[in-house]
Amino acid sequence: MSELDDLRKRVEDLERIVAGVDRDQSDNAAAIQASHRLLQAMSITQSQHSDWIRQLNARQEQMGTDMAAGFEMLRGLLEPRGE
Repeated sequence: MSELDDLRKRVEDLERIVAGVDRDQSDNAAAIQASHRLLQAMSITQSQHSDWIRQLNARQEQMGTDMAAGFEMLRGLLEPRGE
């Protein structure tokens, strides 16, 4: 094999390596974009769940207040009157 043939073979090998690296880089970029979209979707979902939990907590507090008022009213009805 001549020196020129050897050089051509080395250049071809390097071109294949560069093409492989380019494909890997493209694959990595696509994976990063997919991960970014997933994190955005999770952030939105987490925010929605936080809002929902706040609403549930507010409803639970209101129900506790309503129950306390109801029990107080029942106590008033059940207590003997001073007659």
